[in-house]
Order: sequence, then C-alpha cells, then structure tokens
Amino acid sequence: MQPLRPARPRLWLSAVAILVPLLGGTPSTAAAPGTSGHATRPATPPGRIALTRGNPSEIWLVDHDGSRPVQVTNSPGARQPSWSPDGQSIAFVAPGSAGGDAVWVISGDGTGLRQVNHGMRAEHPAWSPDGTSVAFDSVADGAVWVAPLDGATPVKLTGGLAQGHRDREPAWSLDGSHVAFVRSNHGGPWVLYTMSLLGVPDLGRGNVNQGVSSPAWMADQEVALVLGHGAKRRVVYGNRPLALTAVRPSWNPMFIRGASEIAFLTTRGDHTSLDVSAFPSQKTAKPATPHVLIASVVGSDLAWQPPGGPCLSHDAPGRITCQQALTSAQGRTGTPPAPPVATYAFLVGHRTAWEVRFEGYADFTPSGPGSPRYPCWSGTTDVVLSAATGKVRSFGWDVFNVPCLSASG
Repeated sequence: MQPLRPARPRLWLSAVAILVPLLGGTPSTAAAPGTSGHATRPATPPGRIALTRGNPSEIWLVDHDGSRPVQVTNSPGARQPSWSPDGQSIAFVAPGSAGGDAVWVISGDGTGLRQVNHGMRAEHPAWSPDGTSVAFDSVADGAVWVAPLDGATPVKLTGGLAQGHRDREPAWSLDGSHVAFVRSNHGGPWVLYTMSLLGVPDLGRGNVNQGVSSPAWMADQEVALVLGHGAKRRVVYGNRPLALTAVRPSWNPMFIRGASEIAFLTTRGDHTSLDVSAFPSQKTAKPATPHVLIASVVGSDLAWQPPGGPCLSHDAPGRITCQQALTSAQGRTGTPPAPPVATYAFLVGHRTAWEVRFEGYADFTPSGPGSPRYPCWSGTTDVVLSAATGKVRSFGWDVFNVPCLSASG
C-alpha cells in the first residue's frame, strides 16, 4: 500500500496563466494564511469556546477571555465537544441509552438533544465539513466510524482491533475528502494515518513521527499534530517536524479556516492557559510569541466555534471593517468563473491588511503536456486590501489540483 500524502494544494503555472487574464488581474503576491510574520497581538477570531468542565463533566461555553460561562448540557459525563460547521450545534460524548458512551448532538442553546449512535463506546466526535455526519472512534473495536445524522447506519472506515491496530481521534480535511487519525499497531506508538473518502478508500501513513495525537487540518491541507507527551508536548506539522508553537508544553490546537493564528493550551506556572499566536514566519520558520487569552482555563477539550459568516477576525479600531473589505473585494473580482463554495476574510500582517478569499471548484484541463492526474481543480480568488485605506494591494487567481468532490468529476 502506497503512503498517502494529504491533498496539499499545488500550484500549476499553466492554469494560472489561463485564469488570470480571464479576470483582468495579475497573480497574487500576497502571503498565504499563516505566513504573514510575527504579529504582536493576533486578531482574535469571533465565536464562543466549548469545553469540558466539572465532575461529573458537562459541556460549557465561554468567551475567548473566559467570561460568560454557560452550561449547555445536563448529561453527566459529557465531554469532547465538536462544533458543527455552521456553529449552531455541538456533538459530544456522554453515556448512551444502550450502555457505554455514545455520540450526542445538542444545539448551542442547550435544546434539541439527540443520540446519534448506540452501544459502541464512542470517543472523539468530529463533525464533517458538510454537516451531514459525525466521525468518531470506538473503544469497543478500535475502529473509526462515520455516523450519518439522518439516522442511517454508521459506516466503519477502518479495521481496528480486527486487524491488529487501534485507531482514534478522527479529523476531517477542510474539503471533506480525507479523514486523518492516529493509529497504534499491536500496542506500539501512535502514528498519523490519512484515508481518502473519494471512491475506493485509500489508506496510508501520513507522517513519519511517532508518539503523536490530536490531528488537526490546517488551511493548506497539512495536518498539525501534538508530538510527545507531558511537559514535552508541542504542536508541530510536517515530517521534519516544524513547530507551530513557541512554548512547551502545548496541546489542544485550534485553527480557523483561513485565519492567520493558532490557539492552544499551555502551562504557565500552576495554571493551564489558553494562548493564541500567529503562524511561524515564512522567512525564519520560527514560531511567533504567543498572547495569553485566558490565564487560567477551567476545563479541557476546547473547541472554538466556527464563525457564522465570512469574517474570521474582529474589526480593528481605525481600520476599514470586514464588510467594507468584502464589498471592495467583490467589486474587484466581479463574478468569479466558478460559484464559490467558501468566502472568508481575515486580518493579516499586524492588522495592516484584509485578505479576502473566494474559493470554488471546477473541472479544468491545464494547457501543459500530458494528461492531468486530477480532472478537478480548485480556484481561489485572493484579494488583499489595505486595512487603512481599502485600496487593493494585490489580486489574482491561484489554481490547485484537488481530488474530485462529485461523481461527475
């Protein structure tokens, strides 16, 4: 079985040469999300934080500074919250009606509680990007499963104990085409694996590092991991590996799609704190200095609520607003060649610029020699505007080869 590398975007110059003239622009020279350097204080994304708190544990919500705590569940033993993509509901684990732990779903306001699966001793629920299902691992058989939220029978993704290994902590790629998880073979150290969900499932080891946990997909389809144990834990990515956090220990990484920051837990003195920092500098690859959001976190299993709209950062005083940036960017792009599946904006570079992205998928054949490996292409319209004046700094289309997301591809 061949190792599978996550579908990281890869630029094809022939595609860019064709698409950019269609829009009347020039290729973007903007830094990718997370490569804008060391912001002294990253723009904190909006949204509430779900976490596990209490004994017996329940699911609570707090603001990013720890204020306004609200208990959401009344299910003793509730833990491991996972937000739905629209930020309206939470999947979590709690004792089930048939014995053993099960996956449950509840609205963020504490209403609409329902059980998703039965009798599988479920752990680590992860909501699919399209909001139709929840992946989880089963302590009973050591496998990763996907449970449709329409009541259909759960689907087993991995062999688990029947094949001599235990799989856990599933995490969906941003486009829903892959699931990452960690695996222990015959009681050995945990390593990262990824599985393609397109057509025939394709499974392969996704990283050479051992002793990893908490896989989390980044905006460029890389998978971040927590490497090591105890006081030596650190959030990393890649096979080298490269550190995403400047402090040890660091764990519980949280990314927001398109954002230029990472939130994580760390230890400061006798307390666990929630920190946020910019991604490592593109020039030096050194992690940025973190900023403390909550000095003493009461709880665990933190999950940041996805934004309800395209603005992934708060407006900054003295700068144009996110809505103004979106309006200006739309005026610059006109009608994109393909219907966007995502639109988002975020502050970058010490809050000096808004980066607005329109993403879509389309069939495309490059002009270069040979047949394309993938018949489907992802187009990203990237507009960077001055946060002070609203003037466009750079604009262009990037085109990447990606797996097809539909049968027609």
